[in-house]
Amino acid sequence: MAETGHKPALLSQKLLKPGSSASFRGEKVNLKPNRGCTRFWRRNHLPDGVLSVNVMSMSVVKVPSILLAEDDYNDVFFMERAFKQSQIANPLHRVKDGEDAISYLKGEGEFADRTRYPLPYLILLDLKMPRKNGFEVIQWIREQPGLKRFPIVVLTSSKEDPDINRAYELGANTYLVKPVRFEGLVEMMNTLKLYWLILAEKPSMD
Repeated sequence: MAETGHKPALLSQKLLKPGSSASFRGEKVNLKPNRGCTRFWRRNHLPDGVLSVNVMSMSVVKVPSILLAEDDYNDVFFMERAFKQSQIANPLHRVKDGEDAISYLKGEGEFADRTRYPLPYLILLDLKMPRKNGFEVIQWIREQPGLKRFPIVVLTSSKEDPDINRAYELGANTYLVKPVRFEGLVEMMNTLKLYWLILAEKPSMD
């Protein structure tokens, strides 16, 4: 996974046993064993973006988030379900339009807290959104020195060649058309996970 720029947080320095608990930033965390008791997956909950605890190094594995820019609540609902079925562990943050997408990436307004709203690894971007559309968001991202290599995955219902060509011309990395059936969306998310989250090399954002 790509580095988020945050140093891994530490649990209390003591031997953790199956079924034990530990304190993480003042929060009591119950743990259960996995893979020979060398790693513990969250049982109740860990803070957003924390996937697991490595007992040997006592460090927390940070997982980069994904930003979903989508104005259709039904599409958001099915996307969240598809993430779960595809076992994508990356936290999914959602914004409802292009204006909010830019505010999120800038870290301003309600998105100023980078602990709650970390800079994502990639954005899943709808094109037909109010205020600012997806094309405007792509153009804005590519004009920012710190985001010019930021991965942009267009996820839209449009199959029109002019939309496809314009998105790529502006700097989109991938153009995906929303499947009609939920099973197709799950399959698409499995492919996205394999390529973008496992196989693809991650660019630096410096």
